[in-house]
Amino acid sequence: MAPHAGLRFSGKVAGAVFRRLAIPSTVIIIGPKHTPHGMDWAVAPCKQWTIPGAKIDADPALAKRLTEAVPGLELDAAAHQQEHAIEVELPFLARLAPQARVVGIALGQTSYAECLEFRGRICQGAA
Repeated sequence: MAPHAGLRFSGKVAGAVFRRLAIPSTVIIIGPKHTPHGMDWAVAPCKQWTIPGAKIDADPALAKRLTEAVPGLELDAAAHQQEHAIEVELPFLARLAPQARVVGIALGQTSYAECLEFRGRICQGAA
């Protein structure tokens, strides 16, 4: 877990977290959905993330598999357009694991039971 506030607010803590990780070749970032736009459970349908000074490949095939494994999880760009939680993590991945591919998921309102089911199904879809 890493903070997702703006870099000037939480960058030091997020950097300390990322420096301690063994970052795999594919990373799934799950962030909160702050806006009412798009689906409540949304996978970013992008092929690449672009941030100032870097481009980070996504994993569209994994994104699609996850939507097939998790009921209610949809490919949805609208849910990600005004979000920031995933994008705040990307500079750390670009610097520390530039070859890593990233799948971003924004989660809106949900119950604890739904979170537990989501966890199990996301693990199955990622396997």
